[in-house]
Amino acid sequence: MTSFKMMTFNIKGAFFHDGANDWAYRVPLNLALIRRCAPDLIGFQEVQTRNLETYRQELTEYAYALGPETARENSTGHGYFNAIYWNPARFELLAQGSFFLSRTPEVYSRDWGTSEVRGVNWVRLRDRDSGQGFLHLNSHFPHDAEDARQQSVGVIAQQLADWRGDVPALLTADFNARARDAVAVTLEDLPDDLRAWAARGSIPPAGVVHALLRQQGFRDAFDETGHRDAPPINTYHHFLGQTFPPLGYRIDWILLLDGAQRWQARSCDILTDAEPPLYPSDHYPVLAEVALE
Repeated sequence: MTSFKMMTFNIKGAFFHDGANDWAYRVPLNLALIRRCAPDLIGFQEVQTRNLETYRQELTEYAYALGPETARENSTGHGYFNAIYWNPARFELLAQGSFFLSRTPEVYSRDWGTSEVRGVNWVRLRDRDSGQGFLHLNSHFPHDAEDARQQSVGVIAQQLADWRGDVPALLTADFNARARDAVAVTLEDLPDDLRAWAARGSIPPAGVVHALLRQQGFRDAFDETGHRDAPPINTYHHFLGQTFPPLGYRIDWILLLDGAQRWQARSCDILTDAEPPLYPSDHYPVLAEVALE
């Protein structure tokens, strides 16, 4: 298989009140970023119906699988889709499905103290040129319960063990967990409005979820391409961009799981496109070039 570009991108739902960064204002910059990169495969998080309306009108070159609407309990009263978009000229859809991050993954459910239902949307795609197939799983981990985040790793691992076979897989998500302890973080380090949010769910311990996923065989494309976590490296930035504190909030990852073929990550970059005070989202997307050996 020749290489292809893939992206993970929490776009921030359209029903939040974000002032100068309300969805209507962010749309041109959001679309320009996606079009500049032209990824063949995208895992979106926090797609709400207004976001979806925009993408249906503007990203007509993509096919997509929405998966179930999750987190309907969030503060906007509108749920999220962990939508997967792909270039149909490059990939053929073979199968699709979903499950929820709980002890009853087959039904809409939340668990382990989280306030919102979270799930995984997945597709199985075939490369039209090489005939090679792979899975792409896309998720958004709980934001307010560390136990739920850690238990979610086990749910994903069990689901894959049940039906993946030797098919290689990709996992994208907003994991709501820092990859590593690049810097110790206290509530006092955070912006005022973010401090109140963090106090409710506590600041997640860095590295635990990332380490659990590595134990299950996942490799991080960011690591594989020679990058190292450091305090200034954030993917979540709270619409503050480069003025967000250097807290090592790299919480959006592209993970590789080998099967009959091994993944190779050729590049991986955090994309900081912005026109401050306007941003495409409160998260920076991550773009990787990957291939199956």
